[in-house]
Amino acid sequence: MADRIIAPTPALALPPGGSRIGRPDGPPGVTATVNHGASCFQVRPWRGHRGDAIQALADRFGGPPPPTPGVIRGDGDFLIVWDGPDGWLVLDRSGASTAEALAACLPEACAVIDQSDGRVLVEMRGPNVRDVLGKGMEPDFGEDAFPVGAAAIGRLNHLVCHVWRTEDRFGLLTPRSSVGDVWHWLGVSAMEFGLEMMEPAPDAWGALADGKVA
Repeated sequence: MADRIIAPTPALALPPGGSRIGRPDGPPGVTATVNHGASCFQVRPWRGHRGDAIQALADRFGGPPPPTPGVIRGDGDFLIVWDGPDGWLVLDRSGASTAEALAACLPEACAVIDQSDGRVLVEMRGPNVRDVLGKGMEPDFGEDAFPVGAAAIGRLNHLVCHVWRTEDRFGLLTPRSSVGDVWHWLGVSAMEFGLEMMEPAPDAWGALADGKVA
């Protein structure tokens, strides 16, 4: 009997080189990528150790995690996203980080839960991203209501997703099992503006390995 080979499978298969749908003329209103390889970890302080967790994250990433719904870029270009009153998500777009390496940077006051295989990161840029998100999600995406650095946990139709805004993009973190539904919704909602679907390009984002930020 031949040996079985288990290989990673992307959560969503995209056409090679990307594609465009909707309005065909002019620049796209939304450019979206699906980052299959991003690492995602939940950080949960043990009871009574929230302050220790905040200090440890601040020491490691160059600033404290957001205490209210928000997102910051940490040292090494990691993202730390608010995940409720007592927790955060740490994302590494390169996918090189591991839960073991992150746990080694934090005190025993924290639990680190690897969510990398269960979540998919969709990133969006363009002048009409807020218009598209406003069609299906609960938060108010107006410029004043959802400025740079804002984050929320809301429903996208029937799905619970994280959404945030940085200086140059919007991030949407969705359950892996539902990324196909999210991608379909995005295509339909952005059709009037023109949607360009792209494979993620390498960025200068750091990776956490062996307890160090590269």
